Amino acid sequence: MITKITKSLTLGGWLLIGFLSILPVTVGQGPPRPTAFTHIPQLIGASTTNQVTNRFGPTYHLRLETLDQMNIPLARIRLVQIQGVSTIRFIPEQTRGSVGSNRAIAVTLLQDEKNRTTDIILDPPIGAAEQLTIELRPFRNPRVAGTYQFSVTAIPDGDGAIGNQIGVARLQFFNSSGLSP
Repeated sequence: MITKITKSLTLGGWLLIGFLSILPVTVGQGPPRPTAFTHIPQLIGASTTNQVTNRFGPTYHLRLETLDQMNIPLARIRLVQIQGVSTIRFIPEQTRGSVGSNRAIAVTLLQDEKNRTTDIILDPPIGAAEQLTIELRPFRNPRVAGTYQFSVTAIPDGDGAIGNQIGVARLQFFNSSGLSP
């Protein structure tokens, strides 16, 4: 008699598993899917208003373009200083962003000096077919002349976003005599 009950529970268990396996999976089950660009934004260029070392008050311009076919808005730009003797630090409250010729957008700057990383968060994120200019204000130009390079990564909007390295921004600085080491 005990054997018959065990067999019927086992058969019932298999029937239950079979029934559950044909039910549709609902949204929200499983881990969130990462978001990624289908068409990656382009780095257009970088420039500075003053190339003399140790000068106060320059502005560094970073220009990007989003493509017509871009599927997810651009939410963040990550700069990693990969070359240059001095670490360049920016003034967060003096960072500006604009889309097109004059539409201002809010930007937030997060800096990690130890890792020479700066994140620029765009609010709102930038959609397709836009030109973006970021104006970064350093405390001062670097004290040591030379080429300073930043790896530029574009990060889309969304949970689990996967960024794409879109280029290297280069800035050249000279001593006040006009010579670079």
